[in-house]
Amino acid sequence: MMGVAILGALAAIGGSASLSYRQTRMTAVDSMAEKTGLWADAIGRLVNGARSKLQLLDQANQGAVSTQTAAALRRLVLESTIFREAWMVKDGQLVCTDVGLIEPPSPMDPALCQLGPVGEVRLLPRPSHGDRADAMIINYNSGKNYLYGLSIPTQTIGELMRYGDRKGGDAVYFMRQDGVVLDRSVNASINAAPPGKVPPPGLSETESELVYSQIVPGYNYAVVAVLPKGALWALWGQSLPLYGGLALVLALCFFVAAWVANAQSLSLESELREAARLRQVVAHYQPILNLETGKCEGLEVLMRWQHPKRGLVPPLAFIPEAERTGVITELTECMMVRAFEELVPVFKEFPHLHAAINIPVQTLTNPSFPAHVDRLIKGKFSYENISFELTESTSLTDAALGQLRVMKDLGIRLAVDDFGTGYSNLRYLSLFPFDFLKIDKAFVDGITNEAKSSGLVDQIVSIGRACGLELIAEGIEHSAQVDYLRNLGVEFGQGFFFAKPAPINELIEWLARNAEGEKCLL
Repeated sequence: MMGVAILGALAAIGGSASLSYRQTRMTAVDSMAEKTGLWADAIGRLVNGARSKLQLLDQANQGAVSTQTAAALRRLVLESTIFREAWMVKDGQLVCTDVGLIEPPSPMDPALCQLGPVGEVRLLPRPSHGDRADAMIINYNSGKNYLYGLSIPTQTIGELMRYGDRKGGDAVYFMRQDGVVLDRSVNASINAAPPGKVPPPGLSETESELVYSQIVPGYNYAVVAVLPKGALWALWGQSLPLYGGLALVLALCFFVAAWVANAQSLSLESELREAARLRQVVAHYQPILNLETGKCEGLEVLMRWQHPKRGLVPPLAFIPEAERTGVITELTECMMVRAFEELVPVFKEFPHLHAAINIPVQTLTNPSFPAHVDRLIKGKFSYENISFELTESTSLTDAALGQLRVMKDLGIRLAVDDFGTGYSNLRYLSLFPFDFLKIDKAFVDGITNEAKSSGLVDQIVSIGRACGLELIAEGIEHSAQVDYLRNLGVEFGQGFFFAKPAPINELIEWLARNAEGEKCLL
C-alpha cells in the first residue's frame, strides 16, 4: 500500500509539475498571440491614418512648394502624438519640412526616398545618427515627382500599447517581409534578438525560443513576438509554488488513502481470521440441473460470511482479500466442515447428487489436505458425491497435482471452473484427467445476443467434447440460453433461471419441489 502511495505521490508531483509547465507555456503563447494581435491592429490603424492625412495634404497642395505646405506639415506634427517630423521631397531634393522651406533645397538620402505603389505608403527604418533616435519612416507616393514623408520614433507603438514593461518575458518586433525591423517594444534589446526573417503566421519554435507571428491586416508587414525559453522557465518557476502546493496536497491524499486502505485491509484480514476461528463462514447451495431432463444432478457450494454485526457479507466483499492474504485456505476448510455436515441428509435422500466445492490453490499445498477430506467424508456418504473445482488460472505445481491424484483415486471428481478466462488453454486440460468443464458466465451472457460470444461458447463446447469432459454452463438467466446450450449438447447448467444460491433448509425445500424435474425458483 505504501509503495503504491509513494508511486501515487511521485505521479502527483510529476503531474503537477508537467501541468504547471503546460499551463505556463499556454499562458505565454496566449499572451504572445494577444500582444501581436493588438500591435497588428494598432499599426494598421496608424498606417491607414497617416496615408489618409498625406493623401488629403497632396490633394490640397497639388505639389506646390510654399509656406502653406510647410504650415500644413507643421499641423500634421503638432496635431499628432506620434509624428515627430514631416517633410516634402521633390526631384530627389528636400524642399520643405514642418519647420519651413529649405533654401536652397538639399539632396535627400536615396535610402529614405523609397516608394511603394502610387497612392500607397512604404515603411522604412532610419538608423540613429549621433544623438538622433531610431525612427520609422512613412513615405507617401503621389505618383508625380514629389513625395511626402513622416517620422515616428522607434518604440512609440510599444509605449502606446502599454507593452513596454521590462518585466515582460517576450520582445515584440514590427518587421517588413524582408526581415527589416521597423519598430520594437522597449524591452526588445534586453530579452531577445529579432529573427533573421519573418516566420510564418502563428506559433513556431526553435531550440532556444518560442516565436509567434501575425500579419498586419491589409499590409505585407508582420508583428513578431519572441520569448526566450529561459524566460519561459523563469515564468514556470514562478508558478511552481502554487502547483507544488497542489502536488503536496495530492501526495498527502495518496498517503492518507493508503494508510486508511492499509488499516482497513489489516482490519479485514484480522476479521477474516477471526471468522475462520469462530466458524462464521456458512455454505449456500446452487442447484446444477440436467438441461435435457430438468432434474437436479448436483449442487455448487458457495462461501458466505455470516458477520455478527454486518449480517451476511457478499463474497466479492471478502473473498479477494482472503485470497490475497491466504486466509482463504482456513475459510474453505471451515466451509467444507459445515457443508459436509449439512449435506449428509441430502445425500441420503438424493444419493445421485454431487456437491462441487471451489478449492483454492493454497489448499493444495497442504500435504494433509487429502487426509482431512477423507476424514470428513468417510462413513457419511460416497466420495463420488463430491467434486472439487479449480479455476483455469490456478497454477498447478507437481505437489498440487499429486494431491489431486490422491483425491481422484478416492473417487472425488474434478472440474475446471471459469474455462476461457484464464491463461493456460488446452495445456491445462492435458495436465490431469478432469471430469467436468464449466463454461464461465461471461460467455453464457452473450448467447443469442452477441454472435461472437455465442461462437466462443461453441468453441468451448468443442474443446470439452474433444477432451471427453462433461459440460456445465454457469450463469443461465433466461430460457433462450437453455435452448441454445441444450442444442449444443451441453449436459448441465446452473443460474438464477433455475435457482439462486440458498442455505441448506431452502435447498431441501427446492429439491422436494423439483423431484419430478420441474423448473422452480427459490
